[in-house]
Amino acid sequence: FFWGDRVMSETIDMIIPFAFNYLDLINLYAITAEDNLRSVALLNSKGFSIIDNKKGLFFSQVGGRCHKSIAFGLSRNDYFKFFKNSS
Repeated sequence: FFWGDRVMSETIDMIIPFAFNYLDLINLYAITAEDNLRSVALLNSKGFSIIDNKKGLFFSQVGGRCHKSIAFGLSRNDYFKFFKNSS
């Protein structure tokens, strides 16, 4: 596995500009387990905001159990504001 190797951080850094600049998407969404603190922190650090904390459940292949989920979103406008401020 690649946990702790910054694979997701680098992947997100490539996906976000591609989604907004080339695919011309308006919004991006991500769902992670509420207790996956690394993923929550990573999404926050990339400009994503919580859009749904109703805490639905999803099944994880890792560990084979249900986790409370949390949904994040990033709009095109927010991305460009965030990107401009973090440069």
